[in-house]
Amino acid sequence: MLPQVGALRHVLENKSEKDVFLEGLVGSSQPLLFAALSQKEKKKPLPSSFLFVLPDADEAGYFYSDLMQLENLPKEGGESAGAAAQVLFFPSSYRRAVKYGQRDAANEILRTEVLARLNTSLSTLNTSLSSLNSQLSTLNSQLSTLFIITYPEALAELVASQKTIDNHLIQLTTGQTTDIVELEHRLRELGFHEEDYVYEPGQFAVRGSILDVYSFSHELPFRID
Repeated sequence: MLPQVGALRHVLENKSEKDVFLEGLVGSSQPLLFAALSQKEKKKPLPSSFLFVLPDADEAGYFYSDLMQLENLPKEGGESAGAAAQVLFFPSSYRRAVKYGQRDAANEILRTEVLARLNTSLSTLNTSLSSLNSQLSTLNSQLSTLFIITYPEALAELVASQKTIDNHLIQLTTGQTTDIVELEHRLRELGFHEEDYVYEPGQFAVRGSILDVYSFSHELPFRID
């Protein structure tokens, strides 16, 4: 590990340090530094979340791309470095400026993924802390470093509360039997549109007992029988 990376890691582990100012980082040296920082040491993993706010969507995209590539470089011995940190992009829900009102379904999926990941991390932390002594190793393995890249326009948009999200969830499990008509009604209540074939989030299609749903929680649609 480079001395600069080790020094930054030491400062971040010091809870009394509230503000850290880094200078001399230009171009891809910024994602390079944090990619190195995320690499877990054998005895001192760094489970934490980092929010990077770039000036605009273009710079955020470049930063995200660099960090993604660096995180997936093979380490010594051929092991992937991707397990050390998860890199997520939090974009605006709109294709261009908000004033044009053109929502982007793909961006909405990315936003949902970030919020779901943050909620999962918090739930994991609360569960693990209740029995910390017996689950310390599990806690360290589950709470990998989380990098979220965004920009001001994306942060300016309001997000739904966790309670609202929970009230708009449809949960189905393998082996469960449910009334497909009631399921159709529920999807329509949530604003989904019935189509012959689903091709973007917010759509569903019914053929006999087969239900295709393109939700906002995954990049691919679900087929349910």
